[in-house]
Parts: sequence; structure tokens; C-alpha cells
Amino acid sequence: MKQIIKFDLKLYFDSWFSLLAGALLFGAGLFSGLNFNFTVSEGVFLNSPYTIGVMTGFLSLSLLFLALVLGGKLLIREWDFSFAPLVFSTPLSLKKFLWGRFLSFLILVLSSFFVLYLGFGLGQYFRKGNEIQEGIFLLRYAYPFLVLGAFNGVLVCSFLFLLALSTKNKLHLVLGGLLLYIGYLIVLIFSNSPFMNSASPQAESTQLIAALIDPFGLSSYFYQSRDYTVGERNEVLVGFQGVFLINRLLVLVLSFGFIQTSFLLFTPGGRLKFSSRAQNKFKLLKEDYHSSLQTIPRPDFSLQGEFRSVYSYMKQDLVYAGKSIFLPVSVLLLLFYHGMEIYGQISGGLRIPERYASSGLVSQIILENFYLIGIFLFGFLANDMYWRSRTSGFWVLEDTTILSFTKHAGHLLAVVILILFYSGLLMLEGVFFQLAYGYPNFDWGAYGGILLFNTLPLLLFSVILILINRVFPSKYSALGVSLVTGIVLGTPLTDRWMDNPTIRFLKKFGGYWSDWNGFDVFAPFFFFRLIFGGLLVMSFWIA
Repeated sequence: MKQIIKFDLKLYFDSWFSLLAGALLFGAGLFSGLNFNFTVSEGVFLNSPYTIGVMTGFLSLSLLFLALVLGGKLLIREWDFSFAPLVFSTPLSLKKFLWGRFLSFLILVLSSFFVLYLGFGLGQYFRKGNEIQEGIFLLRYAYPFLVLGAFNGVLVCSFLFLLALSTKNKLHLVLGGLLLYIGYLIVLIFSNSPFMNSASPQAESTQLIAALIDPFGLSSYFYQSRDYTVGERNEVLVGFQGVFLINRLLVLVLSFGFIQTSFLLFTPGGRLKFSSRAQNKFKLLKEDYHSSLQTIPRPDFSLQGEFRSVYSYMKQDLVYAGKSIFLPVSVLLLLFYHGMEIYGQISGGLRIPERYASSGLVSQIILENFYLIGIFLFGFLANDMYWRSRTSGFWVLEDTTILSFTKHAGHLLAVVILILFYSGLLMLEGVFFQLAYGYPNFDWGAYGGILLFNTLPLLLFSVILILINRVFPSKYSALGVSLVTGIVLGTPLTDRWMDNPTIRFLKKFGGYWSDWNGFDVFAPFFFFRLIFGGLLVMSFWIA
């Protein structure tokens, strides 16, 4: 077991990419520590024990993202490289291997979170102002890191460990992590957690139920400190006792259950099964073997042949996406998330009158949420499609064909079609909400903004994704660079290092829809900027 842990840790810590990722995590934590302004109540300092605990709980949600990135490479590495049969044919103890792999996974995830948390703490230390207490308070940071960060890390890692060993598929692992996050939000909503319903008064029994079943511990943290005065919140750590302690113990029991279940469900390899349809096809091919040898193939190297080759690659990618669990689950998650956002905006909260389910309101919600989700979604999707042949070992045969160069265009067209598919589904969901609320006054100009401000930038980003996967020699390095590129170019971070607005052609649209003048002058200028970006990207594609 020790050798497994040492091998896994050495593989990561000796990589230059790990140093780069650590620097980015530290920078993100430093930025959040310097700029966050979360005030729990009047008179409570930003670096008080209570506020630090709340912020640690919020930051611990990033453990899910960190675990997905690290687990996608570590947990199913043997199956990605078809190395599992050789590994498990050795006298290696299966239980020791699994425990070693889980512990190395947990150490990597908690180490990454610690780097992020360290940056957050230093950011608060360098911050000045009346809302900050002067001094160094190590215990205020160490305590919530252990009772919130470490416990939540064990829960996330054990759940993803179970998914990885039972499915042995990276996309299933990512979608399972997203389902965990969506499930967490559902639990908070239906348990009336104060984290989601802070504006409404709640009964004591309701708060107790929410505190016990909250897997990330924020509701139990609020419950345990509900009677603290301002002075106590500024000086006293929230005690590791009562409901808070019970919640943390339940998390440990649940995590141990996930680990034991993964041990029971894990099999080193699987049997290759053929459907009856596939068996019939194989039988026909065997019978016609001699007649097929008499057929003389006539290769077509014309432009028409190239188009057919592009279509073939595109079709294979779409069939692969359609037959996997990725498509239905990702559609369900996307529709669920945007449905909750649309419902919340239409309801308008407790003290705001109910808003009309207009096309402008619905399209604005989709514009604000879909773009950043699409960057991550299509970043993973393009990477998986592009490297599928190399992962399965088919690339050796594929690259010997004369028209193998058309695979880049085929992969690109497949991603483009999926982007249009997801955009169309979200527009249909908006139409459904308008009909459900009895407001069938459709403004197609508002829905057209989704295509202009979300779909077209994502189409341009898909070209960049294929270029990145084409240049980088490794699947995971290409995936990391793709996600970092999307974050840097598609978020407000681009304002910090790009002064010319024309170059920020992938930046998320920040304007609003107006019932009087639509998107006004934003639309034509945004479109011209996209044309400039498209020409720039196509020059790199041709080169």
C-alpha cells in the first residue's frame, strides 16, 4: 500500500503541470482572500472565527471540482491505458491496492485544497481595513480546515472513488460529481436549510433536520452557532459538539460505506459481451469472407471523398455521444439547473412581486448561466472525442489512412452540432416556462440573443478546443490547458490582462435585454468582435 501511495504522489508532484496548477490555486485563494466581502452579521469581522468557518464551508465546495480533475486521471488510469490486466495479474493484494489508491487520491485532493486555503488565509492577512482584525490567527484557519475541509474531502473522494471503480469511465465520473452537487442543492432546498432560505423564519425542528442531513456541514455549523453573540462570533470557535459533531460523524460513516461498497463492486476487468445483433453480423461476415476477398476497393481521394471522411468522423462521434450515458445525464442536469434558476427569478423571492415569464427574462437567465457551464461541458466533451481513438488503441490504424487529416474537421462538426443541440433545448425550456405560466407572448429577438451571445462564442471556442487537443501530445495536458483557456478567456479574468476589448472576443456577455430596445447597440458590436475573433482563430487553424 505504501508503494502505491508513493508512486501516485511522485507521479503528480514531479510534474511541471502540478506546479502550474498549484500556482493557479494559490492565486485564486489569494484573490478571494483579498476581495471577498461576505458579512454574516453587523459587527462581525471578516477574519473572525465564525466568518472564517463559513467561508471554509463555501470553499470546501471546490473540493468537488478538484477531485473531479484529479480523479479523472488517477482513479481510472490503468483502464485508460489498457494496463489493468497486467497490474492485476501480479501478486499485488487487491485490497491494499485499492486502499493505497484511495489514500493517494485523498492526499492529492486535500493538498490541492490546502494550497487554495493557504492563499485565502494570506489574502486575508494582507488585507487592511476596519472589517479586519489585526494579527495572526492560525487556529482560526486550522480548525475549520479540519472539521469542514478534511471531512468534506473524505466524503467527496469516497463518493467519486465508488463511481470510478464501478464505471471505470471518466465521463461517468464527471457526471456523477455534477449529480452530487445537484443532489446537494436539492437536499438543501427540500430540507429548508438556512443556507438556502435565510430570508424566511424557520422552526427549530426544521433547522435540526437540515443540520443533520447537510453533507457538507454548513447547516449544522449555522445551527450550532445560532445563539452566538457578536462578541462570541468574533472570538470563539464554533464547538465541535452537539449537532455539528453528529453531522460530521454521519459524514464519516457515509464515507466509509462508500469505500466498502466500492470494494465490493470492484472487478479488475470485465467480460466482453456481444449482443445478438452483433453476433448475427459477425456470422454473416464470416460466411461472406471469401466473397469479400474478391471485392477490389477503389479509394477516392477527391474532394467528395474528403467530405465523406469528415462526415464519417462526425457521425462516429455523435453515435458515441448518443449511446453513452453522458448525453441524457448532462441534458438532465443542464435543464434542471436552468429550470431552478428560471423558477426562482419568476417567483421573485418572498417580498418581490411575481414577475412575468417573458421571453426577455427567460433568455437573460440562460445568457447568465449557460456560457460558463458550456465552457466546461464542451471542454470535457471535445477532449474525450478527440482522444477516444488513442485511448482505445485504434489510432495506430487510423493514422495510416490517407484521409486521417480530416478527423479534426469531423470532431469539430460533432462538437458544433452538440452545442446547437444544447442551445435549442434551453430555448425550448424557456418556451415551456412561458406556456406553463400562461404568458405565450414570444419575443424571438430575445431568444436570438442566446444564439448570438452564447452559442456563437461557444462555437468559436470549440475551434480553439480542437486546436489545443491537436497541439498538445497528452490527453490530460490538453484537457487542463483547454479548461484554463476557457476560464481565462471566457470569464471576467480576461479584463485583468487584456486592455483592448476587441481581443476579449470570448468574454461572457454582460449586457441586459430591454423590452423597449432589446439588446440595443451591444448586439452589432458583439457580432463584429466575434468576426474578428473568428478570423484570428481560423488563421491559427490554417497555420
